[in-house]
Amino acid sequence: MNNLTLMLLGVTAALGLYHVRNYLRATPNPTLRFVHGFLGFASLSALVVLLRGNPYAPEDPHPSHLGSIAAGLLAWSLFSGLIGPMYLEKSRRNREAILVSHAAAGLAGIAVVLLWISRQTQ
Repeated sequence: MNNLTLMLLGVTAALGLYHVRNYLRATPNPTLRFVHGFLGFASLSALVVLLRGNPYAPEDPHPSHLGSIAAGLLAWSLFSGLIGPMYLEKSRRNREAILVSHAAAGLAGIAVVLLWISRQTQ
């Protein structure tokens, strides 16, 4: 499950970088937006499943909160990615501020996921 989560996050981040390239060149691609958002939702869903763990395994006596922090960051990234372009079309400055927070939360979430998974495998 770790591999699926990491693969989805990596593909989502790569599509996000490609979307930024298209945004800066003023060549929007609505299909790319949809695929990026769908994969972002799938990544968050895979992370939540990973957080739930195996229901038949004994509980970890020292649970890590890094997974919850990563889920919160990725949830904010997903929410701001949906809301930013939808409601702030008239103000470019506000829309770009929301999209910068979207990218920052997404990248921070990916970094925390990598840290959390690396600590789990030790």
